[in-house]
Amino acid sequence: SVRPPRSLDSKPHRFYEAPELAALYAACQLAVNGGEGPQPNPAHVPAWKLYANTGMRRMEGLHLRWRDVGADALRIVSTGEERTKSGEWREIPLSDGARDALDRLRAAGGDHVLPQIHPESLSRGFVRDARRAGLDGSLHTLRHTYISHLVRAGVPLRTVQIYAGHAHYHTTEQYAYLSPGMAPAQVSRMAL
Repeated sequence: SVRPPRSLDSKPHRFYEAPELAALYAACQLAVNGGEGPQPNPAHVPAWKLYANTGMRRMEGLHLRWRDVGADALRIVSTGEERTKSGEWREIPLSDGARDALDRLRAAGGDHVLPQIHPESLSRGFVRDARRAGLDGSLHTLRHTYISHLVRAGVPLRTVQIYAGHAHYHTTEQYAYLSPGMAPAQVSRMAL
């Protein structure tokens, strides 16, 4: 009944910059090993792009249905069998990148937006593509990417909290160091 000590490690979340995302998308489409053996899957591009442009968690993406995708936003719903981490529903506005991903995914048809595969298979597929692109991180890094870019764009932290579905504001505050103006010019001119 004794709990292990709380980890005291503290570091900023890893997120991808635009050139890294471009490398990730390209790695899904290039033949490897002269075309011999397992090859990258170009169908991964819209899936990774959707996660990067919405900040959905892995299971939120796998549970997302077309009926929850509107013209301007997608709705993440929480039900008994498909519960979100916070247990709350939320709406995420659609960016141009999310719209592009959804347009490409719509061609596959079906009730769900993403192909219904085992969650671990989805995560492994992402790691393979990321390593092929020379990147570290996991599928969850795409969530950090979305949140980090919202903060860097100056979106208020409370709004970021709502879009990300963070139950606690403290979780969103961990990204505050990325906010514009966090290091005002006045600080750099100080000489005490």
